[in-house]
Amino acid sequence: MKFEFIEAEKAHFPIDFMCQQLGVSRSGYYAWKQRPESKRHKADRALTEVVTQVHRKSRGTYGSPRVHAELRARGQRVSRKRVARLMRQQALAARALSVGFTAGVSPVGATQAMRLDLLPLRDFHPMVPWTASRHHSKDSLRHLGSYESSDTRPGPGIRWAAQSSLVPETS
Repeated sequence: MKFEFIEAEKAHFPIDFMCQQLGVSRSGYYAWKQRPESKRHKADRALTEVVTQVHRKSRGTYGSPRVHAELRARGQRVSRKRVARLMRQQALAARALSVGFTAGVSPVGATQAMRLDLLPLRDFHPMVPWTASRHHSKDSLRHLGSYESSDTRPGPGIRWAAQSSLVPETS
């Protein structure tokens, strides 16, 4: 890892300085540079290309579990953690769902269409002042409470009794 850093930054800093700062010998760096690539590193490089291809094919929606499942379906034996590590090294991650949409089997746009249909039914009056009060009484077996909420518009306030079922009452 240190040698790879030195290799990447040798254009900006002297090799002697970086070896000294990282606590490695200069001869160790040059020996590492002459060594052939390991089998594991070659396999990781090849697997990284396949993982990147699967991730791109999914348009960036697959995370490591799905990429791993896709590789297993193709008959390639690889561990889940290895796929996760390679994806992390390449900064590949599943794209998050858009705000307001959930994963499911509903038709495209159905959720948004339902929301739009409900908007005209709502009666919004955000600037109307309102008051609320809570009435509490004790019963021998349980506490009963009722809440009253009303605004300053004409008409009855709404009272809800805190019982086993909430039943609206008009006052």
